[in-house]
Amino acid sequence: SRGLGDVYKRQSGSTENFTKLMNDRAKQAGATDTHFANANGLHDDNHYVTAYDMAMIMNDAIQYPAFLDVIHATEYTIPANNKRKKPYPSIQRHMMIHPTSQYYDADVIGGKTGYTDEAGNTLITLADNGKMRLICVEMATRGQHIYDDTRSLLDYAFAGFSRQEAKSSILE
Repeated sequence: SRGLGDVYKRQSGSTENFTKLMNDRAKQAGATDTHFANANGLHDDNHYVTAYDMAMIMNDAIQYPAFLDVIHATEYTIPANNKRKKPYPSIQRHMMIHPTSQYYDADVIGGKTGYTDEAGNTLITLADNGKMRLICVEMATRGQHIYDDTRSLLDYAFAGFSRQEAKSSILE
């Protein structure tokens, strides 16, 4: 499948530049132990990321309403523009947002799936129960239980934690 790196390469001729931008932007988002070696996410020994960094990247990305629209949609078509003449269809593979899926969860806003033979499954999930918003990251798993595990982690966090306001004197 073609990703943003492929689109960037066609437009600028350099996936290296795009990969550098990805690394710079990840650091801006608070990712401290991440290095992207390519723009497509496929295996490379110099390509690594931690669960914490994935959560930081997701937390940064959800500040953009257009990103939230994309990760919440079961299907999304990126419209044609001055760089791409045809619309680009995309199907969301995160089963927790599909109402007909056995893994559907109304608290889940959206997320991102990933898989390589070497890394296994990755699932990043944004959920909100009306009281608290959470990001759950699972990495290096095998099989569909990743959705049940994510639901268990979200249930545990929603039941066991609550949002608290910190007094300014504590922050100072």
